[in-house]
Amino acid sequence: MSEIVAQRTFTVRRAPKDGRLGDKGEDALTLVVTPNTFVFQTNDKGQIENLAQNTGTVKMYLGKTEVPIDNAGAKAYNCDAGVNKSAGQGGPAQYLLTFRNVAQGQWSGKVEVTATYKGQTRTAIAEFVVSAQKWNEAQFSANDQQFKSIIAQNKADKQGLEKRMSVIEQDAEKIRLEVSKQTFGGVNLLKGASLRRDEVSLIAGKSHRICMHETAKIRRDSLGHNRQPYLEINVSGKLQDLYSSGRFWVYLEKGKTYVFSMYYKIFGYGTSNVSIDVAQCNDYTGAPQKWIAGEGGDTFVKDYAWRKYTRRYAIDSTGYYFFAPVLQRNGRVQFSEIQLEEGTNATGWQDPDIVDSVERTGIDLVNGTVSVEAANFEIKHNGEKPFVVSKGRALLGGWVFDKGKLFSQCGDVDGNPSRDYANPRFNPDIVLDPTNGYMSGVGSFRKKMLVVTPQNISQYAEREEFGGPRYIFQAGKISAFAMFKGNFDREIFITLPDGNGAANIDVARSLTGEVIAIYNQSSRFIAIYGAGTSTTINPGEFAAQEVKLSVNPQTGKESFFNTGWIKGKMLV
Repeated sequence: MSEIVAQRTFTVRRAPKDGRLGDKGEDALTLVVTPNTFVFQTNDKGQIENLAQNTGTVKMYLGKTEVPIDNAGAKAYNCDAGVNKSAGQGGPAQYLLTFRNVAQGQWSGKVEVTATYKGQTRTAIAEFVVSAQKWNEAQFSANDQQFKSIIAQNKADKQGLEKRMSVIEQDAEKIRLEVSKQTFGGVNLLKGASLRRDEVSLIAGKSHRICMHETAKIRRDSLGHNRQPYLEINVSGKLQDLYSSGRFWVYLEKGKTYVFSMYYKIFGYGTSNVSIDVAQCNDYTGAPQKWIAGEGGDTFVKDYAWRKYTRRYAIDSTGYYFFAPVLQRNGRVQFSEIQLEEGTNATGWQDPDIVDSVERTGIDLVNGTVSVEAANFEIKHNGEKPFVVSKGRALLGGWVFDKGKLFSQCGDVDGNPSRDYANPRFNPDIVLDPTNGYMSGVGSFRKKMLVVTPQNISQYAEREEFGGPRYIFQAGKISAFAMFKGNFDREIFITLPDGNGAANIDVARSLTGEVIAIYNQSSRFIAIYGAGTSTTINPGEFAAQEVKLSVNPQTGKESFFNTGWIKGKMLV
């Protein structure tokens, strides 16, 4: 027998039932190991005295009826144990869990017992602890003598005392290392657990509903824990198990430990049997392939109050998993602030859907583009708001965009300064309405001259070779106030809009009341053609004409440009 040096004793509860979420009308298949917790005693030398006397029975039940086990096995942790089959006494064969040895230096461990009935496999956990009471008493006695010896040697052997103090410090460091193993995560891995939406997107382009059972409803009133949304299951009058639940999927890694936590409220019904079912699946939203038993609390209090529940899960296979708070049959329960995080200790609830919430709010940070969609949007700078979007209006640096119009932001109807563009008394100095085609305001409006050069003329005119190389400006393609500058490689022809064709006549009508002024600082003459009088502008000259609407005396139809051109030399 190996020597075991045990250091402490504590109580470990059995993992919860690992029966699957059964379909309607089915009895749950369960595996039971009795007892499920073993305590091994040591002598004053730390050696286990009663290992061979500790055995457990392994049984399977369909509902409340025991059924024969087809086969069984065991996976041991920190120990050597196995399940052996023995002949039954007038009944099914008996299976016994037997411990053969405990690993050196280990003070606790477990055995995962697996059994099969008609192709269905279940797993139960049997745990053990080592009681070191006799060894501890012997150690305290020995330590007392050692401390007395250290005190006696203090004056004569200062160096020896220092060596012993070093040993104590090293032991303290070991304690700190053990404490550091109690890890904390702080990141909620269960997308959708905020319960702000009925659906959650786990994979790009794919969404599914959180609540998998018709009895599970998401509530978003103020009654949840910390006023958070919550999952409510309320069932009555059922004679068979429903296993009502809401499922939350996640991808977990092998070799890591995760801790599940939530707040729950049970409304006192004796039949409100609650559990947390965890299973590995082939993919998101898939059917369970392997049920996972956790470690920790498995007791639910039925007292109409919000209570916190936590449980740890050691993952031995990378893949997809779901976590499901479950109501077995009848009752009313609520679940809120549901969380799964990496580590061994639960932290405060964290919102797992904050990124999705930002995107749903209208902020998209994809492909180097920031796209914002919101009912109200502000950018603040030094207490001011140079850019505001609210109720369909946009404020930008003193200008207001509203329903296709541009307003200068100046004052109210009484002449007082005002920046409240939403106030009905707001009175802008300038209004630009491109939709209805008008601009109004105080003061005078000045035209900006269009300067045409050899470098930019292709933006406004077409090159034509027929009839000689030249530039042709079509109706409406040149500003009414233009300057030609530079050495052009061909002649310049401007065709004014006239009554030839619907497009031309529409452009001509839109220019009524406009003054056309053309300045020539180029190396070529400019020929102007159209209704009314045609003209030529030589280098260093200008020509101007007011566009009026009249009647052509020959045809009796409306006519334009009939007042003649004003020509002269440029001042500079």
